[in-house]
Amino acid sequence: MYQRAKNDCPMISATTVYRNLEKLVGVGLLSYLERSGTAVRYDANPAEHHHFICGRCESVRDIYLKAVKYELDREKSSLGRAKIDISKLYLHGVCQDCLDDLSNLR
Repeated sequence: MYQRAKNDCPMISATTVYRNLEKLVGVGLLSYLERSGTAVRYDANPAEHHHFICGRCESVRDIYLKAVKYELDREKSSLGRAKIDISKLYLHGVCQDCLDDLSNLR
């Protein structure tokens, strides 16, 4: 993100870019893509959706599920009377492009 901004405005600092991204997260215009072990990624899609992550090329794609129902197992989960406000689902697999590439190698 910083490199893109720097191309348009060479004098901009990384601190300015990321401080403003954090402000956009704070007002709900961006959200975080929660992925461990990688750089922070942002999601600009405000619609209710989930994500598919390709384990081969690491692309992230928005997915829309018609119905997702969660039931918390309170016996196994040590949340007590905690209230869940947001749930995010990350599906992991191999994307169509990577599957096609693998098929072409055979």
